[in-house]
Amino acid sequence: MSQPFRNQERSENKPNLIKMLEEKLGCKINKDKKYSIVYPPLYLQEQDKIKRIDLGYTKLPIIPSSLFQIRDLEELYGTHCEIENIPPSIENLKDLERLELTSNNISALPPEICNLPKLERLLLNYNKIENLPSCLNRLPYLRYLGLQHNNLTHFPMVICKCAKLQGLGLSMNRIPNIPDCIAELKSLTRLGLGFNEITEIPDSLTSLKSLEYLDIGYNPLTRINKNIKNLKNLTHIDIYKCGLTEFPMFLTEMKQLVSISIGRNQFNEIPKEVFSLPNLEHLSLPFLNLQSLPPNVDLSGIKTLELHGNNISELPDSIRYVKELKLTIDQNPNLDLDTLLDQLDSISDAKSIEVFLPRNMVYKIKEEMYSAFLKKNIVIDALDGFLRYIRKPPKYKKGKAKRKKKRTES
Repeated sequence: MSQPFRNQERSENKPNLIKMLEEKLGCKINKDKKYSIVYPPLYLQEQDKIKRIDLGYTKLPIIPSSLFQIRDLEELYGTHCEIENIPPSIENLKDLERLELTSNNISALPPEICNLPKLERLLLNYNKIENLPSCLNRLPYLRYLGLQHNNLTHFPMVICKCAKLQGLGLSMNRIPNIPDCIAELKSLTRLGLGFNEITEIPDSLTSLKSLEYLDIGYNPLTRINKNIKNLKNLTHIDIYKCGLTEFPMFLTEMKQLVSISIGRNQFNEIPKEVFSLPNLEHLSLPFLNLQSLPPNVDLSGIKTLELHGNNISELPDSIRYVKELKLTIDQNPNLDLDTLLDQLDSISDAKSIEVFLPRNMVYKIKEEMYSAFLKKNIVIDALDGFLRYIRKPPKYKKGKAKRKKKRTES
């Protein structure tokens, strides 16, 4: 009799393995992949070999204590539970590289969390954290720290000592200022400070030469530090709703910019030089009370253009030469639909163009015109996809169609 395949033997033991893990961890393992609690390596035979555990959406108020006996654990996830604290025994997980406990009720971190020598990612967004342990800088490999939507009322100074930090998310807190020590984060590439109470950008921030992404939107700034132009690696900047009364012209000198988001401010003109930025692909200009865009600007390099919430009546005629564009021009009550449709109709060799209009204008587009645009790779619709839905041919089940046909014949 031939010997069974080795993997067949292991698969037969898998139900026993799952039962063993449930007993060890003190919780039920959901076998549905979408809401799995535990993801052990396939055909796992020993608890010590577990590398990744996910407690997400289980509503567990505490992290099972037996979990901290899994010495080889590298990733621990607990998103959307009801966890209120992290037990000191977290320090037993010496191989832990990633800890994500987003959307819980955690108000403080134990100092023992600083005893995780391999921790690289610590994501604690959407909690109730007010302070950080002063020993956080003892995490030698910490590269990503997420503290968005917590209860921070100041910039935690210990963060400045985390020298290898590359990504820092502090949006949606109540931070009033940025300390000068932020200049010590020489490796920082992404910085999120949106939705705080920051009133000015210090020169120390403009010395972060590695910075590529900066979100400072939804802060009462009124002006932007022009030395930001010295950030030669900065490609994405978000200064949405900062109370600016004029467009910061230094942005037009930053040739490396790929994305600018500057909507909901208090100026109503955009300089022509913005459209000459050679690498610009995404430009967000909503709710600025714009009457028009500068004439004869080149739109061929722009891939996403957001103009909703303005008073624009016509777009520059250069839109006839775009090949790839996602244009949002909803909530522009004075928009001349006929002119826009004529401009779009003259586009040839379009690769992919999407135009989102107010629903009351969408009603006016005839089905033949809609179909003709589709053939040219141009989609016109409302933001909610209304037109695409009503133009979609209805689907009938074959069985019902046949029965209906027989009834008609009889």
